[in-house]
Amino acid sequence: MERLRELGATFNGTTSEERVNYFITVPKDSLEQSMQFMYDAITSPLFLEEELVNERPVVTGEYDRNEANPYYHLFRAVDKKVWWKYYSFKMYWVKGMLY
Repeated sequence: MERLRELGATFNGTTSEERVNYFITVPKDSLEQSMQFMYDAITSPLFLEEELVNERPVVTGEYDRNEANPYYHLFRAVDKKVWWKYYSFKMYWVKGMLY
């Protein structure tokens, strides 16, 4: 996060059961350094314990919001019926392969 701030980046992200999206906007003069940063972050993440600890409340908050939403329970029930035992690993369901 510190490096992104040094590069003048603004950032956000979204998550769902099976993916995470990161949105990063950088100034034009930081583009090359920012692309190198993203390459390094994706190919060799550090997984620092302190960062994982900081993310736990974020993830717990997402679960809490889902549990409070009746549509979440509906969609989860439908997923369980459609995808049965693989409802949270839908990618594996197609011919048992990851696509």
